Amino acid sequence: MRTYRQLAMGLLALLICIALSSCSDDDEMDNPSTSELTLSWEIEVNDDLLHVADIAYLLYEGKEEASEPQTISAKSTGSKVTGKAPCTLGAYFALAPKETPDTQKESYDLSISVKVLLTNQNGETMASGFSMNKQLKGVPADRIESSLRSLQKLLDSAESIYVVDASGQVQATSPITAAEKVSDLQVLRAALFYTDDSGQQQPLLGQALDAARPDVLSVRANDLDDAKAMFLRWMPDAKQAIATGDNLTWNLTDETGKALGNAYFTATGNAGGQIAQITFDAAVQPKGIRQIYFLEDNLWPVNSAQKHRMGDKKRAKAVWKDHSLKAHPDGEIDCYCINNAYDDELAYYVGYSTPSTFHTQEDNDLQKIFPLLPTEQTAKAVQDILNKPKDLGGLGWNYYADWFWEVSKKDIEARSANVWIKRWRKIDGWSIWDYKCYEIDMNNGYQDYELTEHGIPNYFSECWFIHVLVYKGDKLIEGSEIK
Repeated sequence: MRTYRQLAMGLLALLICIALSSCSDDDEMDNPSTSELTLSWEIEVNDDLLHVADIAYLLYEGKEEASEPQTISAKSTGSKVTGKAPCTLGAYFALAPKETPDTQKESYDLSISVKVLLTNQNGETMASGFSMNKQLKGVPADRIESSLRSLQKLLDSAESIYVVDASGQVQATSPITAAEKVSDLQVLRAALFYTDDSGQQQPLLGQALDAARPDVLSVRANDLDDAKAMFLRWMPDAKQAIATGDNLTWNLTDETGKALGNAYFTATGNAGGQIAQITFDAAVQPKGIRQIYFLEDNLWPVNSAQKHRMGDKKRAKAVWKDHSLKAHPDGEIDCYCINNAYDDELAYYVGYSTPSTFHTQEDNDLQKIFPLLPTEQTAKAVQDILNKPKDLGGLGWNYYADWFWEVSKKDIEARSANVWIKRWRKIDGWSIWDYKCYEIDMNNGYQDYELTEHGIPNYFSECWFIHVLVYKGDKLIEGSEIK
């Protein structure tokens, strides 16, 4: 593992925002409540390894060149910067290891909280702020570096730049907002069905074991944790689940946030080999599926065949770069099966691109590349497989890191092995600078689906892509295989 000093130099330059002010004393506002705006922030780290260090800001008047960053104080936990409209406000923070960190423990609890707020001189909120409270508990000593990278990515996605016009209105803001909300019914349908070659919707999970009840699906599960993980993957945010013991409730909403009904995950105590079941309120029950049962393997029909074995290889369409470092969406890559799968289960074949510096101004390139990336649901499933710890029946991240190096000579520890998913949005303008893309950090903990959003120019630099082929039995249902 790297030294903590190297970690400070190479890993923890955590930019929350760049503050450039074009404020002018001559541009006083008629309305005093909006003439002066204040950007305030609080940041706190609570663990044995890190402290907050060197909170700084930039502020200059009129059209003068920006000055050097002004350090407020080392180990400070909060402050503010004030400017008069029209202006652009912001600040940035840097974290560093403690000089004498406690490195004797087997595991650590890492946590960080950040709040950013823009107000006028009356204390009224002028734009949406940013708030984050992230905790990583029981991180093993050999996972500290990768866990800190995960925290860095969350902070990197927390840009808070506010552009205010002469009337005091916020014209541009980059506290990153969520992508346009869609109805959870659409999300649920995407998690339960796929479209076959004839254009018909087919169940994605398991199969109907009782011909008299075709709307009751049965799904294999090793244990309650596996069953629960599958249910949590369906949600845009796993935090939507309300837990009561081992039972979970998903409150589905429409695109406006209006409640639609619930989906229920109920643990059944392995009665008769049944681990759990899922039921739905009538208003959200998917057409063709009334219940889903999670069953132990030993209840499965004897004619069920294992179609995919860990280590099987297939070739997939991927992204490659030419000598000018321009990315192209017509490359190829070897993908390897990361789990054994029977004909009723989903098999995942994963390949990692080499780190690519993505320098392209071509909008069309991006339009071609995005569809090659996996869906959010698939990325979460891959993350669960790679991160499932040994004490829960998995192989563990370190096993897969070594295994991928053996089969493909790809170091998936690098860049946190981030996966860019098939979800993006185009904001204003016309070039790649106007896209926001979404990423899941693969090495981020079992059932911890932390999704971050990035602007392309900053975060497609030297990034990793994963390419996933998904099969159910012999049928490819996601990805682009090259025969």
